[in-house]
Amino acid sequence: MADFKFSCPNCGQRLSGEDSWRGAQINCPTCNTVITVPQAASTPPAPGLKISTQSAPPPVLAPPPAAAPPAAAPAARRAPTATSSALNIPWAGIIAIVLVFFTIPANIIIYQLTHVPLLGTPLLLIALFLAHGSLETSRIDRSTVGRIVAVIALTLSYLMAVFLAWAAYRHFTHPRSNASSNQSRFVIADNPARETPSRPAAPPRPPDPRVTTNPLKVEIPDVPISGTIGGQNFTCDRATLWGGFLKLEKGREFTPDASLQFPIDLAMGESIAGKKIVVTSAATVPHGITITWREGNSPNSDIIGNNYALRLEFGTPANGKVPAKMYLEASQSHKTKLAGTFDVEMK
Repeated sequence: MADFKFSCPNCGQRLSGEDSWRGAQINCPTCNTVITVPQAASTPPAPGLKISTQSAPPPVLAPPPAAAPPAAAPAARRAPTATSSALNIPWAGIIAIVLVFFTIPANIIIYQLTHVPLLGTPLLLIALFLAHGSLETSRIDRSTVGRIVAVIALTLSYLMAVFLAWAAYRHFTHPRSNASSNQSRFVIADNPARETPSRPAAPPRPPDPRVTTNPLKVEIPDVPISGTIGGQNFTCDRATLWGGFLKLEKGREFTPDASLQFPIDLAMGESIAGKKIVVTSAATVPHGITITWREGNSPNSDIIGNNYALRLEFGTPANGKVPAKMYLEASQSHKTKLAGTFDVEMK
C-alpha cells in the first residue's frame, strides 16, 4: 500500500504511515500525545504503520487575539515657556522687599522700648531667605520679572544689613550719649531735689617745670639705649627711619609694647649720615615726640611738646643700617627719659 504523511497536531512532528492505519490512535514518538491518524473516506485502517524521524518545521501558531486598546493617558502638562513664566508674579521677592522696609520702623520701635539694638533683625533674615529663594525660582522658571525683583530684594536686604551693623557699632561705641539723652527727657525742672548734682570740674594740672638740662653737656653712654617711656621700662628692639620719621620700638609684634616716634627733617637728596639734632626746652620745634606704652592690657599714648631736651647723632651708614646715639629727657608728667646707642634700619 501507499504511504501518506501527516503531522502531530500537538508538537508538529512529521509522521508517515500506510493507508491501512487511517483512523487509528497512536502515541506521538516526540511528545507522547495520543493522536488519531487522519483517515480518508471509506478507507479502513490497516496494520504496518511507519514512523518517520524527519524533523518537521515548527508549527504555525495562530496569532493571539488583538489586545484591547489602552485607555487614553491624560495629557502631559506643558512645560512653562519663557514667555508664559515671565508673567508670573514673584511673591517671595515682593514680600522680601516689604519686610526690608518694615525692618527700619521695627528696629526703631523695639529700640525705644527696650534700648537694645538689632531686635528687629529676624525680619531682615526672613527677607534674605525669601530673596534668595525668589532668585533661585526665577532661574528655574526663566522668569525675567522674578529675577529683577529678586535682585532688588537682595540688594536692599544687604544694604539694610550694613546699616544695622553700623547702627549697632554706634550704639556700643557711644553707649552713654544715648542713655543721657533719654534720661534728660524725664528730669523734672521744678523739683531740684530730684536733679542729680554735677561733679565739680577737676582743677587744671599745674604746668611741668621747665627741663633745664643742656643736652650738649650730657655724656651719652656707649651702651644700648634704655630708660623709661610713660613710666614703663624701655629697651629698643628695633629702630627704623621711614617716611621722614625715626621710630624706636620695644617688642617685635605688630603692636609694640612701647614706642617713640620723632620727625627727621631732611632736604631732597640729603643723607642722614653725620646729621646731628639738638633740641633744648627753650627751643620751638614744629613737631612733638609721640610716645606709646602699655599698662597691663591698656594701651596709652601721649605727645611730648617742646618742653624736653634732646640730642640725636647719626654716624656713617654700613650694611643698610646707620649707627646712632640719643639722649632724651622729657618733663616730669611724661615720665620719659632715654639714653644710649642703637642702629637705624633705612626703609
